[in-house]
Amino acid sequence: MFTSYFGNKKQWSKHSNIVAISVSTPHYYNGKTFPKLYPTMKLVQSLKLGHITEEKYKSIYYNTVLKHLNPEETYMELGEDAVLLCWDTPNKFCHRFLVAEWFKNTINKDIVELPNIHTGQYVFDFEESR
Repeated sequence: MFTSYFGNKKQWSKHSNIVAISVSTPHYYNGKTFPKLYPTMKLVQSLKLGHITEEKYKSIYYNTVLKHLNPEETYMELGEDAVLLCWDTPNKFCHRFLVAEWFKNTINKDIVELPNIHTGQYVFDFEESR
């Protein structure tokens, strides 16, 4: 399983199992969606407007979304070959990294960010995000 962002289309479009986990998608996206992992628009807007911190977002997302899901079942439902997509670039806080971290911490599955189209490097590291 991988993560990526919509703007990295050259990378994720090479994969057959692309899955958006965001509330909205760009007009050119025609892949699958997975509403079970969506954050609420209110939560997203609260963070973007500065009404809550990233730590508060993380807490709310875990308690309102991830806490109610079985990680093994969710992983199987998405598929081992899934690329989980959202909007934010890898250098920004994004719930897709919370999902990846959740899989790592609960079922020991390493989820890798696809290489960035501009640098060619994997740019996300869970240790750096804390």
